[in-house]
Amino acid sequence: MAPVSGVLTAAVGLDRPDAGSLLAIEQHSAQGWASPVLVGQTVVNGPPRIVGLTGGTEDALVVFQGPDGTLASIAHDATTLAWSSPRELEVTPSDAPSLAPLPGGAALLVTRDPQMNPYVTLYGGPSAGWTPQTLPNAVQTPTGPLTLASNACGNAIVGYPFAEGVATFPWSGGAWGTAKVFPVIEAPQFVAAAMRP
Repeated sequence: MAPVSGVLTAAVGLDRPDAGSLLAIEQHSAQGWASPVLVGQTVVNGPPRIVGLTGGTEDALVVFQGPDGTLASIAHDATTLAWSSPRELEVTPSDAPSLAPLPGGAALLVTRDPQMNPYVTLYGGPSAGWTPQTLPNAVQTPTGPLTLASNACGNAIVGYPFAEGVATFPWSGGAWGTAKVFPVIEAPQFVAAAMRP
């Protein structure tokens, strides 16, 4: 089979409600759709997240919540066409995570940890794995899920609502920029982010 063409889906099978749902991967390449591959891990608390990767040795990354509640990831090798073994992120999220690709086969993931604090981690590829990140000046406690967007230039933005407004954190050139806070009249519950390509 040829490398993944960029159209890739992660599905949750709902035929085992007593034991959780199995993660199945169905991918599209130049030859068409392949048969679904069961990963064999149990997925709980919502659907998996998936992004296409560029510039590294892997071309897709899937993040899911495993049977013990912690997040885990698998990646698709662009050369061997095999899926990696699951790699734990060592966080039990309070919200569904947001996942966005970065150049060089990297990706950012954001969610809230069990104490409702921001949890941000950077995927650096098969050798580097996941590296927790600290948002600069993140003194506000999120009142809702974190959001994340990235673009092809390698820039990203993380945002979340808090009691007095919205906090945003830009990422550019592999580093965090100056945090900005936008006050609002009433406390927001949700924030969405987008970036120009």
